[in-house]
Amino acid sequence: MKIKKQPDLAKLITMLDEKNDGQGNQLSFTHATSISWKVMKGHKQGMKKREIIKYVVNNLPILYVQPKDGNERKSKFSHDQIQRTISGLNEVLRWHWFPWSNIRKSLNRLCK
Repeated sequence: MKIKKQPDLAKLITMLDEKNDGQGNQLSFTHATSISWKVMKGHKQGMKKREIIKYVVNNLPILYVQPKDGNERKSKFSHDQIQRTISGLNEVLRWHWFPWSNIRKSLNRLCK
C-alpha cells in the first residue's frame, strides 16, 4: 500500500490490526488517525523507530478522572489495543531506519 496522505497511514494501521487475532476491540479508524498523527509528529522531530513507538504509546489520548490519592488517568485504549498498537507500529516502521526505505520516504513526503 502506498502512503500518499495521512489517512493512508491510518488505513494501513487499521489493516495491520485486522490481521491480528481479534482479541479485544479492534483499532478504529479514529484510533489509527490519532496514532498516525503522532507517528508523523515524532518523525518530524527526528525520532528513531523505538523513540516514535514510545512517544506514541506515552501520548495516546487519555481521560482524566478525579484523583483519590495522586494522579490517576484512564486510557481510551484498552491494554490489548495498546499492545496491538505497539506490534502494528513495529510492522509499519520495520525498515524506518534505512534512509532509502519506503516508509521513511513516505513519512518525509507527508511531513513536508
